[in-house]
Amino acid sequence: MSPAHLALYTAAAIVAALVAWLINYFGHPSWFSPKKALAALLTLLLVAALVQYRLQDDNSAARRPLTRTSETQRQTSSAEPTASSIPPSTGASPPEATSYLADLVPQSNQSFTSGAASLSGKTYPQSALISCYYRNVYAEYNLGKSRSTLSAEVGLDDKVPSDSIAYVMIYADNRLLGEAHTVKSGSPLPLVLNVRGVLHLKFVCSPKEGQEGRFRLVLGDARVS
Repeated sequence: MSPAHLALYTAAAIVAALVAWLINYFGHPSWFSPKKALAALLTLLLVAALVQYRLQDDNSAARRPLTRTSETQRQTSSAEPTASSIPPSTGASPPEATSYLADLVPQSNQSFTSGAASLSGKTYPQSALISCYYRNVYAEYNLGKSRSTLSAEVGLDDKVPSDSIAYVMIYADNRLLGEAHTVKSGSPLPLVLNVRGVLHLKFVCSPKEGQEGRFRLVLGDARVS
């Protein structure tokens, strides 16, 4: 019960008690009867009850929009991602799709082409071809630190003389990966290297002494992913 209701009922009780005392002290007038007094008191109580009901209904109506707003806010809050639910950014570049080195343009100190080449009777249509005519011919590719694996068949085209030999070194950001590879005609070298985080990937080729100007190094279907 609210303070307003309590005060209303208290006032009604005080009025009823005062009327009873006055009647007892002075005697009731000719127009007074107990039935009329009881009816008046019941009417007063009925009016008080109606007032209380109306006030409660008004208060309920006033609170109802606040409840809906609160529920809406809770639903909105639950739908919004919290700071703990958002994965932290690693700052790394997103992985890219597989690319053939034949589709990339390297920096090179000799001529560079791309196309189909045959190694041990198998054709590799997406090959990078480096003119390995002199010592330390190179082709350098920018991988943007967004690749992780290099795959290729490294060899000399089937059209070159059978005694042809080349020496190949591979660098990742000027760091030699492994050791120099000896590549012979008819014996391609399957190559799989970890290039995660590498910016510049460089192939350096030198022909065997006395075989200058004879062949190109084939990076058969060389691709990075």
